[in-house]
Amino acid sequence: MMKRMLSLAPCCVLALSLCGCGQNGGSSAAAWQEQYDLGVKYLENGSYNEAVLAFTAAIDIDPKQPDAYLKLVEAYIGLDDPDSARKALEDGLAATGDERLQEKLDGLNMPKEADGMLVLTR
Repeated sequence: MMKRMLSLAPCCVLALSLCGCGQNGGSSAAAWQEQYDLGVKYLENGSYNEAVLAFTAAIDIDPKQPDAYLKLVEAYIGLDDPDSARKALEDGLAATGDERLQEKLDGLNMPKEADGMLVLTR
């Protein structure tokens, strides 16, 4: 009887770990969405520091989502931090290969002039 229980133990561990993997995937997607939505709310309210934290958390959860990088860039532009915006775009492009990130990066690398002053576009 003891031998039979010991031989079943690895099977039980494997089954439990497989069940856990499926649940973590769903909960990580929900956690990503929660952080992303929170970041959008902060961005809309002009709370750029909080938006940076929320979008960074979303990226930590799922670095393959280009929308989080794009919103993070908006937050950095709101903070008047073009260097961090550029870095976020470069990191996002490396992680996702999304063309929108490349287009935004190209726009940051070519500042527009208005009345003799350099401005960055969102």
